[in-house]
Amino acid sequence: MKKKYKYILLLALIITLYSCKEEGKDYLVLGTFNVEWLGDGVNDRVKRSESDYKNIAELILDTESDIIGLQEVENDEAILRLLKYLPDYKAIVSSGGNQQKVAFLYNSSLQIKDWSEYSELAIEGNRTRPGLVLSVQKKNFKCAVMVVHLKSTSRYDDTKEKKERSQNLRESQAQVISNWADSMIANNIEKNLVILGDFNDTPTRKINPTLKPLMDNKSLFFLTTSLKSCKYPTWYVIDHVLISESMKRHYEENSVFFYDFRSKFSDLSLKMISDHCPITARFRIEK
Repeated sequence: MKKKYKYILLLALIITLYSCKEEGKDYLVLGTFNVEWLGDGVNDRVKRSESDYKNIAELILDTESDIIGLQEVENDEAILRLLKYLPDYKAIVSSGGNQQKVAFLYNSSLQIKDWSEYSELAIEGNRTRPGLVLSVQKKNFKCAVMVVHLKSTSRYDDTKEKKERSQNLRESQAQVISNWADSMIANNIEKNLVILGDFNDTPTRKINPTLKPLMDNKSLFFLTTSLKSCKYPTWYVIDHVLISESMKRHYEENSVFFYDFRSKFSDLSLKMISDHCPITARFRIEK
């Protein structure tokens, strides 16, 4: 009997110690989601019902993101249609980008130290979009997060010259991001950096690798290189989470989560949500 009680006490002690260890941890969850022409309800490219906006909001809640960067947002009104179903979130929308702006949704419990539009990323008028940069603090942990939507290579690039031009623009934008990260680190502005969004390319590309400036930067690391698309399972994702070396030390190993929501909704609802899937990653915060 004594041995049995000793075993029970030892087990209880182990559980208590483990629980205390877990209670000492907290996480910052960061995500990205291209919401495919999220409109304001007036002459929208994708004509969504109120239930469609509710489904998108539910999907965002499912990711449990503290901050999620969105792409292809038409304007503030489009975001307000989502926020109706996200009472614990606030939003920031870029001013540049025509009908495809970038935005942040963030939990209102976070401390937002500063935010700014990164216009240097809009390197050619209406063909490219600015980024958004958010300086955030959760408990005693601080970082800077940038959301981007780089130049696509689309069906409108119907000549070799047009396609090459789009690729060159995207590579130039990648260099701008690399320079921004280097400047932030070198000038001790912030070393914990996260760049997330729709990069419109994959680091795995061998021919015309437009993300090469980011891949060559020894201070930056893609967490999403091996992920496959939810719409085209044989393709690699073009939505990414890119982090600095300092941020890498806080990354929870194997925590990148690719939310394939296709089993959650009907085929009709899927068409009204997005042709992209959300991606999140967790970062450790010591209390």
